[in-house]
Amino acid sequence: MVPFKKPNLIQIFLFLLIILQTYCSSPKYIEPDFNAISVDKKWSFYTPDKNGRIDVIHADISSKLPFYEKGEHFYYRVLFQDRPLLEWSPLGIEYGKEIFYSDLTYISLRDKIAEEAYILAHGKKSSVKLTYNEYVFTLKNKNEKYIEFVFHLQNDGVAFQYRIPAREAIPASGQIHKEYSGFRFPQNTTGYMQEYQEASKVSPAYEYFYTKLKAGEKDSGKASIRSIFQPLVDFTGLVIFGSDGWAFPALLETPNKDYILLTEAGLTHQYAGTHLQVDSKNSLYTIDFPAQKEGQGVGEQVPFVSLPFRSTWKVIGIGGLKQITESTIVTDLSEPLHPMFNGKIPDWIRPGKSSWDWWSYLETGDLNRQKKYIDAASEFGWEYVLVDANWNKWNNGNPEPQIKELVKYANEKNVFVILWYNSGGPTNLVMEEPRDLLYDKEIRRKEFAKLKEWGIKGLKIDFWQSDKQSTIQQYLSVLQEAAEYGLVINFHGATMPRGWERQFPNLMTMEAVKGAEWYRFPVFRGPNPSDHVYYAFTRNVVGPIDYTPVVFETAFEQQKIGYAHSLALSVIFESAIQHFADNADSSEKGYRLIFSKFSFIKEFMKNVPASWDETIFLTGHPDTHIVYARRKGNTWYLAGISSDNKKVKIPLDLGFLGTGKYSGTFISEKERGDILELNYLDVSKGDVKEIDLIPYGGFVMRLNME
Repeated sequence: MVPFKKPNLIQIFLFLLIILQTYCSSPKYIEPDFNAISVDKKWSFYTPDKNGRIDVIHADISSKLPFYEKGEHFYYRVLFQDRPLLEWSPLGIEYGKEIFYSDLTYISLRDKIAEEAYILAHGKKSSVKLTYNEYVFTLKNKNEKYIEFVFHLQNDGVAFQYRIPAREAIPASGQIHKEYSGFRFPQNTTGYMQEYQEASKVSPAYEYFYTKLKAGEKDSGKASIRSIFQPLVDFTGLVIFGSDGWAFPALLETPNKDYILLTEAGLTHQYAGTHLQVDSKNSLYTIDFPAQKEGQGVGEQVPFVSLPFRSTWKVIGIGGLKQITESTIVTDLSEPLHPMFNGKIPDWIRPGKSSWDWWSYLETGDLNRQKKYIDAASEFGWEYVLVDANWNKWNNGNPEPQIKELVKYANEKNVFVILWYNSGGPTNLVMEEPRDLLYDKEIRRKEFAKLKEWGIKGLKIDFWQSDKQSTIQQYLSVLQEAAEYGLVINFHGATMPRGWERQFPNLMTMEAVKGAEWYRFPVFRGPNPSDHVYYAFTRNVVGPIDYTPVVFETAFEQQKIGYAHSLALSVIFESAIQHFADNADSSEKGYRLIFSKFSFIKEFMKNVPASWDETIFLTGHPDTHIVYARRKGNTWYLAGISSDNKKVKIPLDLGFLGTGKYSGTFISEKERGDILELNYLDVSKGDVKEIDLIPYGGFVMRLNME
């Protein structure tokens, strides 16, 4: 007789967990058969290369998918090479008293094939050419009111938008009460997603880490954690653990190893920034507007629009990781260069690198320290110095003489000065100064005129805390008015990019990331190697990222991030002003110490561009590593980072190079993360180089044609 062994508590817990997973998992549904739909109620649209496809149906599919309402509705699905990326998902919008979701009647369909070309002042490439197909449904609701459902298809992605034309029979203005748009993923799809921060004193600001999860999970655990820990930090005014859905962009990997990048583009004064609702039953994510409490409750929760109206584009990047990461679909679908620029990028918009003292001291230094950081920028070959919060308190609250002295000093050393501002206004409670100067239009314009007279080059504007329409309007007004005064802009503590840098190229960068500043708050962890790789496949795909990278010692000490890995972030992360955050005024730490040990790092950081003519994804996966090749003129910069905790070998195919010979330098760690080595190399088109990376390591390569 086999003796009975009493199970322990861990075994009982695991058994119960298996039972719960077995009986509480998402039900399996049989998808409606597209071929069985009446021919006059189904449509198929293709990308120009025929790899991508959108199917649209007007049908009642509630018998197959009972979580959908009964009755005929418009649904869409997305396929890549006939493999499902999105299953049948809903469409629709509610304007005033008019519901354009149910009881819709098909009127007509028009289509066009178009080509477009445009230039960018900065980003992953300097000129863009695209071909796309567009299909426009005209529909009417039961009240005889008309709407258009618009589908856009290009090779690297698809998108849809709602348009309401101006007609006498419909009110000329009204609120968009709801957007019914949804995204339903195949079973067992993997997500790399960031929770949308709940409103607080300093949020939402898109500053949660990305996590890997199973698409359709309702809650990653933060809600229960928050109930325990949030009361401990309530006195700070911060929401540390709360979430209000899921943020854009989101990367999804289907069971077939195809990829989807969900995001939003073409955001104008007519709309709010949207995100995904928290409740994602049946792997269906739907659109949500900002919470009323965002921006301290200032502004309407839902947009108020005038006809003719266009919603934002809901963007679905499709294909492999190469298509996803190289795509320019966000700017492709955004407003063109503003007419104020007369069709040309002005020469006062200059991408570059910046020194910055706040990260080292957690406060803004006085005039003398800023001069030291100007000295460093000049010596290191960087174009900017950033003077952070509370500079207006200099000289007993009369900063003008010292600011003018600083600008004069900087001009003599060919360095531009950028000043920090608070965006509030009644929309935030943060008391860092200067504040209350950029909310009201007339006050703002006077401030911009003053800064131009002082010789200031641009502004870092912080603490936005809202994606409501009223805040979006403030963002766009700031960009247009700043451009009138020749000022470049960095939005910090802000929403995520949605293509504004195409319309207003003076928008140099945006934060919307849990960046290197978090190394300076020891209560919370700073970014680790996995976060960097996740960011490269998600956040930085959709626009510039003010991560403030290349902090060698601190990142190594806290997260074992190798020095070459940190250096590679200057190429991996794209930002038209790259704020190099580490200390620049001491010989015992920061850049001067690193440069004294490895002089070739100083040379690399002097030469590395802050804007690119071409970007190529070479290899990688969100779980392990990424390698980019970026070109500026005739020079290629290659960079790779690893999140693997063991040594890895990465084969690099140099087939992207032009004909002829290339020579250059290669920098990587040598056995340890805090030891770097420089090697010289000669390569040609088609060569394959095998790169050895240490755990959490990285590399950079600079190649010039001989």
